[in-house]
Amino acid sequence: MKPCHGVLWDNDDEDGGGSGGGPSTFRLVEGATVTHLGKSFVWTHRHIKPAVLEALRHQGDPIADAAVSSILAEVSAPLKPSWWPTARSSRKRHLVDAAISAASRPENRAARALLEQVSSLPEWADRTVCQRGGEFFMRFVPASWATLFHLSLVGGYAAGRVAKVLSLGSALGADEQRNRDRVFRRLLDTSLMVLRCVGGGDKSLEPFVGPGWRDVVRVRLLHATVSARLRKGGYDTSADGIPVNNQEDLLVTQLAFSAVVLDGLARLGVDIEGEYRDGAEAYLHLWRVVGHLIGIDESNNWACRSLDDARIALQSIWIHLVHPNEESRRLTTTSLRSLERRPPRAWTARQLAFATRYLQGDALADALGVARVDNDNDNDGELVRVLIAHTRWSIRWLDASTLVGRVLVAIAVRIFDIAFRWM
Repeated sequence: MKPCHGVLWDNDDEDGGGSGGGPSTFRLVEGATVTHLGKSFVWTHRHIKPAVLEALRHQGDPIADAAVSSILAEVSAPLKPSWWPTARSSRKRHLVDAAISAASRPENRAARALLEQVSSLPEWADRTVCQRGGEFFMRFVPASWATLFHLSLVGGYAAGRVAKVLSLGSALGADEQRNRDRVFRRLLDTSLMVLRCVGGGDKSLEPFVGPGWRDVVRVRLLHATVSARLRKGGYDTSADGIPVNNQEDLLVTQLAFSAVVLDGLARLGVDIEGEYRDGAEAYLHLWRVVGHLIGIDESNNWACRSLDDARIALQSIWIHLVHPNEESRRLTTTSLRSLERRPPRAWTARQLAFATRYLQGDALADALGVARVDNDNDNDGELVRVLIAHTRWSIRWLDASTLVGRVLVAIAVRIFDIAFRWM
């Protein structure tokens, strides 16, 4: 299967670039063509050198780290895997509420410093643009969700160093069905966070009251909690940097939910560079605001300023970080299996694999161990056909900026919210 051309890459190389041993295998000089795992682009002076990205792995989120340390010291809560919530967990907002409570005490300066940072948005943040970005995502919501799963989340496991940390924090055992259920719950939890960021209009990221704001701050505190637990357990920071909330991994998270989603939508037929460029850049702006809330330092929070900046950042990280390993393949297999036969549509393993290959391209899918499928089998390609058909319908009929469109979006948000709570 030759992958479609996405907006964030100059072209796709069908032969790929191999799994790659690291950035030292690339000739990074002005004008050189860099090819890796099916993606090719021309290196320019604007790209970020691997040494710079490597340094970002040793820069963390000290404000959140200090806040979590102070909060846990007050409540005597243990650092253990169960702090990671599931979609049903009543602990989902515990950390945010604990931070707000701790910040009210004069002696807890660390918690107060965190709350002061996230209590207002940067001067460049525009709530109206954020709303347009959310409407753009919801207009193509089936394709957006599919891209989020097959390209952003599953594709994200290709970053071997990230996959290693996820494996350490996931506590997956020998029971495959239990592993699938655990991964599925976490996928739902991530989906609900994204939904709350994109589906609440101009109030989604409003400090203290916006549902997206609370979820993003909660995830930031959760990152700091897991990072502290791993470091306490002997994680080698000298080799791989700070786990979970280092600056490069935070950029990866931001780009996975923004630029990578746009790449997938482009593959499914949305004209990101032309007709829908304004909506795409509004969507990037929304995630730049999320980047501020989730702990990306202001000096590093530039990747979502425009499509061009997102392309440069993603390409630079691609060659530095995207080198799949055994943890990458295990997490990919478990994640794809976790979605088999799930409601509302019981997609098969082959249909899920077909969609993953269609969105990722064969080179990356091979490196992640995704099963090969029959490109000529109509049944295997049904999911992709449904996504493309709905995207075309949305382009023609659904405009989320109209009153009717906003009502439909609001209904969809409510349905998804209720479904994710109980699945």
